[in-house]
Amino acid sequence: LGLKVDAVWTFGKPRLGNLEFVTAYMQSAANQGAAPPLWRVVHYHDPVPRMPPSVPGLYEVGHESLEVYYTDRESTQYEVCPQDGPRANKSCSTSYPLVLCINQDHVLYLNQTFKHTLLPATCTAETSNDAVLV
Repeated sequence: LGLKVDAVWTFGKPRLGNLEFVTAYMQSAANQGAAPPLWRVVHYHDPVPRMPPSVPGLYEVGHESLEVYYTDRESTQYEVCPQDGPRANKSCSTSYPLVLCINQDHVLYLNQTFKHTLLPATCTAETSNDAVLV
């Protein structure tokens, strides 16, 4: 495809593509010297990085490497989880079932909230008299 792939950091990223897409992305990054091609930061039991669910043989989706998994809600401990190919390391974030991850962990990364009701007034459109176009 001729696309430039540089090292990338993501926070709470969902699975973006099938296994072939992930393999092609990682190969393109490797060819361009980006190692690792992507750092995926996952906060504790954040459900978003576990979605959409991967169903082997029917609908398999993958993640780019390398996962940095915060193993507690307070973000005091983490593991760096390498993976082999497009499938996530089963000893890190995917070791905890998606069905048990319905919580607010997606809006808290590195002890900083992204929950709009907890942001300072200067960060929300609710304090402005100006119209906000979406």
